Amino acid sequence: MPGSNPGLGPGGAVTLTPAALTAIQAKVLSDATPFPGARVDATVSSRAADATVAKDATVAKAATVALDATVAKDATVAKAATVALDATVAKEATLSPKAAQTEAAKSRAFFMDFWGDPIDKITVPAAAADLTFPDVVVAALPADLSIIRVVAMLKVRAIKDTSAADNKINAANKKLRVKVSTGAWGTNDIVAVDFTQNQWYTVASTKEGGDVMVGDNDIMSVVSANGTYNFRSEQTNRSDAIVALGASLELYDVTVGIRVYLKTP
Repeated sequence: MPGSNPGLGPGGAVTLTPAALTAIQAKVLSDATPFPGARVDATVSSRAADATVAKDATVAKAATVALDATVAKDATVAKAATVALDATVAKEATLSPKAAQTEAAKSRAFFMDFWGDPIDKITVPAAAADLTFPDVVVAALPADLSIIRVVAMLKVRAIKDTSAADNKINAANKKLRVKVSTGAWGTNDIVAVDFTQNQWYTVASTKEGGDVMVGDNDIMSVVSANGTYNFRSEQTNRSDAIVALGASLELYDVTVGIRVYLKTP
């Protein structure tokens, strides 16, 4: 055809052969430069990830260090407490016997006994009357101790009936009283020992063994210091002297004591 060009298509467009298209595409791909920000973004992202990992590692390390420090501190405190406890135990364990006795003595009460001279015989009649019992001298009480309680004691070696019938104390609520030697009966005396009805029962015309009585009345209000103290079964002023069923009951080797309980202030 006149003026025709075998490389042009209809309308003048260039028509490429398949081989030419393949060659062009290969050239384009080899010359193509990736989008400039692509590698930068990838690098930034990579660095950011690395930074995050590094930061996390630092935080983890700091947390580990803090934990280790806390553990070490707790171990030190525990060790110090153990050492202190061991030292206290060791100190207590090594107290000398004397020191241990001194510590124990601080929590204990002591007592001192004072006895009067015995009277060989006191006769208890069938009609109540004043009966004098031995005096007691209290002396040399320790000045550094406090009196916390005082009681009276009565000792009778033997009891004999002379009435030819079974005998005993014949009335209830009979008393042995005490006062300081400078006081007055009926005014300054208090009850030291209580007797009960039928006490000291003795078979007719026999002598039987006596006993020791410890009063349950605290007489500290009267016996509060060194001094001389009088004892009496008092009828004249108090009307509570002991009395026998029959005449008479004889008490042998009678003595009175005072027990003073003391403690460190």
